[in-house]
Amino acid sequence: FANFSSTVQGARWAWNLVLAACIYPVPFFCTFCFLNTVAIAYNSTAALPFGTIMIVILLWALVSLPLAVVGGLAGRNWAQKNAFEPPCPTSKIP
Repeated sequence: FANFSSTVQGARWAWNLVLAACIYPVPFFCTFCFLNTVAIAYNSTAALPFGTIMIVILLWALVSLPLAVVGGLAGRNWAQKNAFEPPCPTSKIP
């Protein structure tokens, strides 16, 4: 994603990087929280305790998010060094 953003001279590349790292897990986390709340309301044994949820969030924040940022920075630097060359010739359509 950072490679594409840098290729098209994206101005807000840092914001796009964080957004790309969060846009996938956040809907799953919201769905999980809703389902876990329903499980707690029905006194289900399938409900996860609050501490376990915090550990999962901490793991995401300390592992997945920094890896996405490092990968985005590497992609941006790589894109600045190597110009994009399409794999086949392109022409304008009149």
